[in-house]
Amino acid sequence: MRRNTVSLVFVILTVGILPSSAESAECFSYQGTSYPAAKMIVLSADSTTTATFCDGTAGYTSDAHLTSPNLQYIATGHQTPYEEEIDLGYFAAGDELVFAIYVRNTGHWYYTGPGERNPDGLVHAAIEDRGDGTYRIGFEDLYGGGDRDYDDINLVIEADVLVVPPGPADTDEDGVEDYSDNCIFTSNHDQADADSDGVGDACEEAAGDLGQPEVIIDNRDFHGPPRSDVTSTGSWSKASAATGHYGNTGLFASVGGEIDTYRFTPEFTGRGDYRVMVWNSCYSPRANNVQHTVVFDGGSTSVEVDQDCATGVHSEWLEFGTFPFAAGTSGYVEISDVGLESGSFIGVDAVRFLRADVTVVDDGDAGTSFTGSWHEASAATEHYGLTSAFAQGSVPSSYRFTPDLSDAGDYELFVWNSCFSPREREVLHTIVYAGGSTTVSVDQDCATGSHGEFFSLGVFPFDAGSSGYLEISNDGTSEIGFIGADAAMFVPVE
Repeated sequence: MRRNTVSLVFVILTVGILPSSAESAECFSYQGTSYPAAKMIVLSADSTTTATFCDGTAGYTSDAHLTSPNLQYIATGHQTPYEEEIDLGYFAAGDELVFAIYVRNTGHWYYTGPGERNPDGLVHAAIEDRGDGTYRIGFEDLYGGGDRDYDDINLVIEADVLVVPPGPADTDEDGVEDYSDNCIFTSNHDQADADSDGVGDACEEAAGDLGQPEVIIDNRDFHGPPRSDVTSTGSWSKASAATGHYGNTGLFASVGGEIDTYRFTPEFTGRGDYRVMVWNSCYSPRANNVQHTVVFDGGSTSVEVDQDCATGVHSEWLEFGTFPFAAGTSGYVEISDVGLESGSFIGVDAVRFLRADVTVVDDGDAGTSFTGSWHEASAATEHYGLTSAFAQGSVPSSYRFTPDLSDAGDYELFVWNSCFSPREREVLHTIVYAGGSTTVSVDQDCATGSHGEFFSLGVFPFDAGSSGYLEISNDGTSEIGFIGADAAMFVPVE
């Protein structure tokens, strides 16, 4: 990893004066020490994060964004009003806030942090600690580093953060420099990060040792490679005659001869109580008393499921109950034809483990509503659940996901996009939370944006009940452009 010498940079710019009652941070009211290549790490999730746009000296036109933990458009050079304040929301402690500019003239993205993130391998941003709880981020917009004055685009960030420049500092004395450490305040020399989210397991364990919000295990593709999370005995075939699969397809076995079993084994990063559900595809005839065994921390239970399409539950999640699971792979769900009459059929498709304190609202669920004109996105792929919805810009349309939360508190809000191109790349997602609201721009195009996974929009405070929501709209999109709506997940932050 490249190490950069810490330097002192003085930038002289026109200072915009705000009225004394203004709440936004003033641009460049104080010049502190500037740290090229520094990272910005969230210390606390208890306060909101804001950005004040301070423009810059660039000849090029650039868009400023927050790119991680979630993608948010902030402002555009020479266009957004000087000292305009943007509410970025709430973030989990330990998250790195990664900011970037997109230079319209050249098509290059440049990021805060180490030079390896940038197309020329050079540092393009410096963070200045202004000494008053605010931080200036200055960008260089020229490929090859330009004049390295870091003032082409400027933001002032107000947040509870730690600025970590390259250097030998090792706060937790674990032998890993803070700049590279994925858990700065808890010793973790192995840097283990089971869920690859950039925050070390030691930090997540210190925050409560909770497992992932959700784990969904689909059956293995019939001709696909072996997987550790699905194992089987007996003889299984592709259920090509069935419909309503989760994912691409399901599997089936004929009862008779050797016992057929199919096991779904999640790998939990921490302990938690999980709601366990199964998904059955639609086919008749199938057995109406198929044994499903749930093995959890401290016990097991068996549930008989009617898998026949004419009489049983299919093409949706069937819930068995809530069970405790330990970290690791000791728990599982196993489906078998034990005790069934020869000549009948059983199927397997997917199993879902949803942490009991997490709320997911899928399109079409209770808690969704819409205005305008929405249609089933049958041409899209990678849906959450069976399908998703889409709308076109010719009719003003919005889609709202409203959770019914049991407890008030801070929640990380995630959104799921199905995969379709072309879709709009700046789709407005408005989050209404306790005491305020914010709007995030999301790239929904399958070629360039997030799809087929939950994507974080940030951490926000919500009241108990259903006063808060996420709303996706086509406001500002082209008349021929498409937007989508699929699912939202609300995860409490400890």
